[in-house]
Order: sequence, then structure tokens, then C-alpha cells
Amino acid sequence: MRVHVSAGVTRPAATTMTVQHLLTHSAGLTYSFFPGPVAEMYKAHGIEFLQSDISDVDLPSGAERPGALRAIVEKLAALPLVCDPGAAFHYSFATDVVGCLIETLTGKLLGDFLREEIFEPLGMVDTGFHVPPEKAGRFAACYALQEEEEAGGQGGRFRLTDEPATSAFLVPRRHLTSGGGGLISTLDDYSKFTSMLLGRGKAPLPGGGGQRVLGRKTVEYMMTNHLEPGVLVPAGFLHAFEGVGFGIGGSVTVDPARNALIGSSNQWSWGGAANTYMNVDLEEGLAFVMLTQVTPSFTLCQWRRDLTNLIQACLVDDAPRRTAGRL
Repeated sequence: MRVHVSAGVTRPAATTMTVQHLLTHSAGLTYSFFPGPVAEMYKAHGIEFLQSDISDVDLPSGAERPGALRAIVEKLAALPLVCDPGAAFHYSFATDVVGCLIETLTGKLLGDFLREEIFEPLGMVDTGFHVPPEKAGRFAACYALQEEEEAGGQGGRFRLTDEPATSAFLVPRRHLTSGGGGLISTLDDYSKFTSMLLGRGKAPLPGGGGQRVLGRKTVEYMMTNHLEPGVLVPAGFLHAFEGVGFGIGGSVTVDPARNALIGSSNQWSWGGAANTYMNVDLEEGLAFVMLTQVTPSFTLCQWRRDLTNLIQACLVDDAPRRTAGRL
């Protein structure tokens, strides 16, 4: 890989990109909706967020092409990086590359792998990359928060952005799936997933027992900061103030005081495109999910912070009072 320096100028990357870099968004990739010359190159090559879920400029309408995800990753590989792998946190198509790796290493399509290895073992019956016809009546609409000028001076109102009856997520997709976004789910299903993480890889099942998906030490490893020394999530990115690192697949609170967030160190969390938010605090034995159906993801980030602080502030460990007596 090569790193962008200036217009028409690149240099060899100082470090080799690893899977760990990809899983921590420190691989040097970016997204097309970010500012910068590399993001502009993505746009010029037709690489857009959720493109692999909803459309593909190289495909006829409604068609699917085997290897579609790999084709996108090959486009990324031919373009320069924004920085050396490991040098900075930069939210990006990195998780899409991980999805391609899964398909390559397992010989399975990403959606099939997720269903067989995670969704079915956990009983997540309503989670996938599209909504089947028999469940379309339960599919919720999506909205966007209007700005003042957009709403004619009445900011704070919501406008419809995805109508359930005509949503692109009603279209079946197997090859056009994305590691970085596009899953449809329910609160019940997502709670099963967070319960598995809270159980350090083992999800409780009704009637006792549980289904193990990951090893205990694997989950603890995921929820540890993996960024290089001196590298943190930039202040202002999503729900981060300061003192936030990144583990495997989610942000990690390194310094709760600097981040102005009540809770334990290594509190692990992530937010979805429609302002979905999940938080897991292994030390407190606490996990929760918030769903809002509002896009884009950065619109209501303060809600995530407020909810986290409200929940954590309610935790008490008062011992019951006992009547004093003689021994």
C-alpha cells in the first residue's frame, strides 16, 4: 500500500496493514463522505458508503454479481491510504475489508457466515441484510432531523428518509453485503447479542443454560484499547470527547473522567447508522441498547452520552441495614 502525500504524489506505507488495524479503524482507509483528497478518489471510483448493500454502479438494476464485495475491496487496494496503518484512528471501509476477508477465508458469503456462526446460535431470528416479505409489515421507517433552514425556521422536526413499503432493504441480497453496515434487526435480537458479550461470549437462554459463541478471554481482548500509544479516537467523533480508544469492533473508554462519561474504564460501545447505540460494561455487569431510527449516525450522539450517564448514575451498592445485637 501507498500513502497519499499531495496531488499526484504518494509514498510507500511505513507499516504493513494487519487485520488488527482493520478491526480498530486504524488501517489508513477512509469513507467517501469524509473531507479530503483520498475520499474524493473513492467518490471518483464509485466507492460509496453502503453501496455494497443498496446499489452498485457497475451492475444492472436489481442484479447481483458474485464477488461484488471483493471487487469493491480491490478498488480500495488500488488507491492510496490517508496515513500509515496504525498511525491514527480513521473511521473507514476497514470493516468492509474484514467482511471480504471472512468470505475469502471461509468460502462462505458474509451473510451466510453471520447467520450460521452468530445469528442462529443466539436465536436472532429477525437479523439479516434484508427484510423478507412476511416480515415487511413490521419494518420501521427511518427519519432525519431537519436543520433550521431546511425546516423553514422550525428545526428539530423529523422528515421521512426511508419508507418501509419502498425501502431498498426489502430487496434480497447475498453478494451485495457490507461488513461496515446494512444489517436489519430488532431490539430483542440485538439484546441477545449484547447479552452474549456481557456474558463474556456466552448468551443466557430461557430455562437456564446458554449458548457460547466466543471465548471469555476473546471478549475481554475485544474490549481492551488496541490503538497505538499516543493514538486515540479524535475528540468530537460520534460520542467521544477525550480519553477514548478503540478495541475490536467498538470504542473503549480509556479515561472516563476526560471523556465526561460515568462508568468503568474499558467500557465498550458502538453506534449504528440509524443512531443505534450499544454499551457493554463488563466490570459492572451492565449492557444496554438504544434504537432511534434517525440518520445520519452523528445527529443524536449526545443522546448516547446522556443515556449512558443516566443509567450508570443509578447504580448503587448499598448494603441492607442490620439490627445490632450481642454475639
